[in-house]
Amino acid sequence: MKLILAGVSGAILAATAVLTVYAQVGIAPIALTVDDIQWNTERSNHRANIAGSNETPGLYIYRTRFPEGFRNQPHYHPDNRVVTVMSGTLHVGY
Repeated sequence: MKLILAGVSGAILAATAVLTVYAQVGIAPIALTVDDIQWNTERSNHRANIAGSNETPGLYIYRTRFPEGFRNQPHYHPDNRVVTVMSGTLHVGY
């Protein structure tokens, strides 16, 4: 019972933290279906903007699909990045 209560409390705390960050940066949670996502296929790695914009300072979210064997050339970002790999493996060097 204590373990369940701790898990529920942790989930509530995490949700509160996420919603606080969203409120501070002006991005609200949204629900998307697969059909809602519009992929930009002009580059070799396809991208779909989910929220915000990488053209302006601040938080933004996008999905990207790398073709098998894709090599992302070394580059630099002046801001922090959070990456979630949904399928496959991403090797990153610093």
